Amino acid sequence: MSTTPQTKIEEFRRLLLEFAKKKGAIPPEAIVEVPELLRGFGKPVFDPDKCWGCASCSVQCLGGALRLVETQDRRRIYMDYWKCVACEECSVKCPKEAVKVERVFDLSSFLSDEPILVVDVELKRCSICGATISSVKQVDEVRDIIKTLPISQIHLDRIGVLCENCKKLVTAKILLMSRGVKVG
Repeated sequence: MSTTPQTKIEEFRRLLLEFAKKKGAIPPEAIVEVPELLRGFGKPVFDPDKCWGCASCSVQCLGGALRLVETQDRRRIYMDYWKCVACEECSVKCPKEAVKVERVFDLSSFLSDEPILVVDVELKRCSICGATISSVKQVDEVRDIIKTLPISQIHLDRIGVLCENCKKLVTAKILLMSRGVKVG
């Protein structure tokens, strides 16, 4: 049997779950502070007011604890807490500083088979092809920043309407039509 860090975590989780079942219950609020000596335990906490759902955290997650699920209108990120190695990459790479790794160990979350929903944002889709542009929250924030610049209303209205590919196609069509080329 391989003894990778992931298999050790899986075995530790299995043993804790077995112990808790023998004792008759998993305490609902079994959260303890983790001393500095035991680095590698901690719990990422997401601030929904700051997070715009860019998914940088899930891309950077070294332990595979964060999983991105995208539907037609939502982007959700789930955390399998027991896979988290508290590397803090999710926190370090977050452009909005929306993730903090608290130095606590949450036994009930660690033993749970259910992933924890940590991010849930509405998506903005391209009005032509339907591809994901970004989260509504991110588009709105970018629009608010750009409003402060000297930019025409027509350009401001186009922010978050088309994906990059459709922007290129529309721009090319406009350029060709301006030169008298018929475009279908």
